[in-house]
Amino acid sequence: LYNIQLGELSQSVEAHSGAVYGLAQRPDQKGCVSCSADRTLRFFDFEFTKGSSSSVKLLEQTERSTELPDELLAVAYSPNSKYINVALLNHTVVVLFEDSLKFY
Repeated sequence: LYNIQLGELSQSVEAHSGAVYGLAQRPDQKGCVSCSADRTLRFFDFEFTKGSSSSVKLLEQTERSTELPDELLAVAYSPNSKYINVALLNHTVVVLFEDSLKFY
């Protein structure tokens, strides 16, 4: 996570063991999901702090991570936040329900 105003790294998270290929912000702008070559989707929340030094932290939701059958290349939310679409290396697209992470 970079602070653009200062031009420096403000937080580093080691969530994936492979290259991260995709990142999608939730439509409510309170978090994001990442996809990786390690075949996992990882979910994060943004934590905003106010005061003399306003900042943002990235908090991983470890209980929500899920593994799929092949490397993940791209991820996107549906506009209504009901679905997550994931493109896999095996030329398929998986549609998951956002709340349960079950296949559509």
